[in-house]
Amino acid sequence: CRALASAAADAGEQEACARWLRRADISATVRKSRRERALNEALRGRILFLQAHCDEGRGVVEAAAADLRDMRMEWSADAALRGL
Repeated sequence: CRALASAAADAGEQEACARWLRRADISATVRKSRRERALNEALRGRILFLQAHCDEGRGVVEAAAADLRDMRMEWSADAALRGL
């Protein structure tokens, strides 16, 4: 779902992006996955950044990256920050 949300964001399809991101959030909740939640938040921040909500997007990405680092997911944290 997150990959489809990302593709929709890149294509400028905001409605589809929101729908896929909601599904990714549901999946993370059902699976009780902290990792999935953090990755979803990193994407959410990137989308906000693309929509010119730069400060808000940066804050969301930085918080997600901190959570990923806390889980020892350095590569994912770095990848999230590279998108800014």
